[in-house]
Amino acid sequence: MRSAEIYKALVGFDDGEMTHCDAVEYDDTIWLVPRWIDAGEYRTPERMLRLDQFAHQMFPAPSAINIAVNEPVPHALYSGELTPALKEKYQLYDRPDFRFKPGGEG
Repeated sequence: MRSAEIYKALVGFDDGEMTHCDAVEYDDTIWLVPRWIDAGEYRTPERMLRLDQFAHQMFPAPSAINIAVNEPVPHALYSGELTPALKEKYQLYDRPDFRFKPGGEG
């Protein structure tokens, strides 16, 4: 089980919609985490999208948002079906077996 700092990210989609999600550092890289699956003492990302494949900005604390993605993200990549074309074009983990402590504690 990993401890990780959880960042807040603002993401805009190719259909014009905007939302926020968590981001977490894993293997010295920051990954967007659209959804978490809670499993008692830990939680695991449903999907992780590598942040540095998108133009983005980082904001220092105490900003409410730590990361803003500056280019449209395909909505299907965030929450839809991952087609072979999406998996080939983007770096991501789909249902990884990574476990994080809630809140990044400890």
